[in-house]
Amino acid sequence: MVHGRSWQAHSFGEPKDVLRVEEVEWAAPTPGRVLVKVRVCGVGLPDLLMTTGAYPPLPQPPVVPGQEVAGEVVAAPAGSAFTVGDRVMGSTAFVEGWGGYSDYAYLREAKTVGIPAAMTDEEAAGFVIGFRTAYAGLCDRVRVASGEVLLVLGAAGNTGASAVQLGKALGATVIATAGTEEKLEFCTRIGADNVVNHRTEDVAEAVLAITAGRGADVV
Repeated sequence: MVHGRSWQAHSFGEPKDVLRVEEVEWAAPTPGRVLVKVRVCGVGLPDLLMTTGAYPPLPQPPVVPGQEVAGEVVAAPAGSAFTVGDRVMGSTAFVEGWGGYSDYAYLREAKTVGIPAAMTDEEAAGFVIGFRTAYAGLCDRVRVASGEVLLVLGAAGNTGASAVQLGKALGATVIATAGTEEKLEFCTRIGADNVVNHRTEDVAEAVLAITAGRGADVV
């Protein structure tokens, strides 16, 4: 049993109105999960949606936001692939009220992986969901091929940025859209071949111009 703090909401509403820090106890993890000391927690749109009551998997409070974290294993059940002290990243048990906006979090072992030494905690905390989503779209569903043109909308967000990087790794020519110059510069830094400001340009026309009339193979 460990003790710590956790941001919790016992009613739906704007985060600033309903989230409160509470003292919580975490019991030893049951089979299929590990308990980690949270170093960094990813923050995403679903955290806002679940707090305001607009996230279907959480139809009623209480709510503890935080879908993914990077941290250090502090307890693992017998037979676990992880041991105390392991540095890991993964998806939390937020649907059960054990999200990552806390000192500790339960991670689902099937959704947990070790953090490579070259990756920072901040990078790891935003990796699992974004890249798993991008992989599902570009490898499981569409299977982007080398030499194809990939258009990523909203490319400066977590999943969009993941799709840009994964698309480049798959050998695609990547066109990224975003709404500010700062975001477009970010997309270029992470590998986009071309960028389009969707607030000031017609995206379809820009893509046709970039590809000499060919257009995108995958959007």
